[in-house]
Amino acid sequence: SLSYYRNKGVFYGVNYNRFTARINADMQLAKKLKTGVRINFNYGDSNSGQMGDLYFSNPIYAMFNINPWTPMYNENGEYNSAIPENSGTNPRAVAAYDTYNDKEYKAQGTMYLEWKPIPQLTIKTTDSFEGIFTNSRQYWDPRANSGVSRAFQYAINDMRLTTSNTITYADEFAKAHNVRVTLGQEAMTDKYEYIVAYGDVEANIPYLSTSTQANNNASY
Repeated sequence: SLSYYRNKGVFYGVNYNRFTARINADMQLAKKLKTGVRINFNYGDSNSGQMGDLYFSNPIYAMFNINPWTPMYNENGEYNSAIPENSGTNPRAVAAYDTYNDKEYKAQGTMYLEWKPIPQLTIKTTDSFEGIFTNSRQYWDPRANSGVSRAFQYAINDMRLTTSNTITYADEFAKAHNVRVTLGQEAMTDKYEYIVAYGDVEANIPYLSTSTQANNNASY
């Protein structure tokens, strides 16, 4: 199955897009052998702006500070930044020029193989994968931030592999007694990577690759 969801949000520059794909399948390979697979994939792309911060560029916070008669634009048609009651910040300019983007990829997959050599005995192995990959980028444009051009970016990669193996014996005696015995083993490995970097960048190419060593900071 495939699905797509889009939400434009109620503030300028705020939106969310999501794409989801799912696959479920079971197959009888032989009389006593079957297999199955479950795969889920999710991609999300969101532009959130400063909605999560109690700060001057947050339009909800700014509307309590900015005077009703303060113009949004200058006489030349550019955004007005002479707003002392809101620390010189025009939230509409921030929404138009700055970037607050998050991209997230999620993938989950499970595959099993089940064998019943006799009706009472089930041997099953299940292997699964789960991965979450996040890339977040923020950019402060000089036109909305007193001439400062700065970028911030972080990436998270989280990958997990799991294997589970069981042997189950189940039987009924004299139509009144049941016995069930299960032996199992499970192993998991998890790999987590994190990197964050920020620095002053060139406004014409607003990416960290244009930052100098003196103006760039990174951690892993």
